Amino acid sequence: MQYKGVLLIIAGVAVLCALSRGSACAEVASQPPSGRSGTAQSQKESFQDSFVQLGDKGGETIIVKEPGSPLSPGYLEPSIVDDAFDRHVGQRIAAVTRDARLGVSKIPGYDDALDVVGKYSPLAFELGFTLTSKYIWRGQNLGDRACWQPYVKTSTKFLPLGTFSFTYWANLLKNGNEEGEDDSPDTEHDFYFDYNFDMLAGAKLLGVEAGQWPYLLRKAADFNLAIGIWRYWFPPTGTSDNEFYGTVTYNWPLNPYVTIVNDFTAGTGIWYEVGVAQSFDLKLVTVAGYSKLGYNHKQWSASSKLQTFEFGFSLPIPVGAHMCIEPFLSYSKRLKKTYFYTQYEEATGFDGDGNEVTTTFDQGNILTGDEFYGGFKYMINF
Repeated sequence: MQYKGVLLIIAGVAVLCALSRGSACAEVASQPPSGRSGTAQSQKESFQDSFVQLGDKGGETIIVKEPGSPLSPGYLEPSIVDDAFDRHVGQRIAAVTRDARLGVSKIPGYDDALDVVGKYSPLAFELGFTLTSKYIWRGQNLGDRACWQPYVKTSTKFLPLGTFSFTYWANLLKNGNEEGEDDSPDTEHDFYFDYNFDMLAGAKLLGVEAGQWPYLLRKAADFNLAIGIWRYWFPPTGTSDNEFYGTVTYNWPLNPYVTIVNDFTAGTGIWYEVGVAQSFDLKLVTVAGYSKLGYNHKQWSASSKLQTFEFGFSLPIPVGAHMCIEPFLSYSKRLKKTYFYTQYEEATGFDGDGNEVTTTFDQGNILTGDEFYGGFKYMINF
């Protein structure tokens, strides 16, 4: 069965990786997924880098706890979750595993060469692919078979001013698309143009020291803003679509985020999404979990409803300092039925001259369902 295949992939990846003390891709796994290229992370691409905190946070600040206050300084630091988990779970696991890590900490020569390239290149590069049992996008099943989803991304390194990035992403179905095995397997090609900016880093750039602000005010401004345009092209139908999006991700416990996507061409609607993402250090491995809730306002649909709830986890396994293999499992739950309508013609009788009369009808098709899927991701950056 399909589920057994997914589990075998995960088991195979785990067996192939050696034990070491490194964890080069734990931070990548903490990104919440979104967008078309997002699976268990991410988001999708992809939003994958939309949630990376950039630049200095405004300098070190001494936090003084205010007794009796439910929101006293320190309560909104993301490290609270990590510290609590490590204190109650991580240290006990470390006593058993003796600080061993699943993965390879360094590949001599190879990692050194990529370090040199990264040092002198004005751009950062990331490329990889996802192998997934299904192509699920915002609760919609767009490919009910094994898919290969390669991507390549390049971005600037001018952190004080934020980062600009361009991503190319594709979806390829095994043995062609649903219409037949002889058809072209490339069902989608996407182009992402993104800009990411850290608010506290921007404040410091303007000469404002956020470290002197009251704690709650500083944490209210402690977020990353991502905006951009996504363009989708679908070769089987020769059609395209365009979206403009904005995402705010707070540097709080569980890294909560809010995304608004405006489809201003073919889909003509708005997609709202809220979610959280958190990594848990189990010493032997890092487990990255996420959950998100999606509300559809007439995008590819005739109604506005709370459409999907999705959650999942992944196991990022470093292979040297620049590569990562990440098995994942995800489940998307349909909350309310949403429909998209297609038109069809049907003979309904004859006119006075004996000619057949046809009538056009709207046919409602359910947009989403309950979907379980999994696979693994491979990425390399420098």
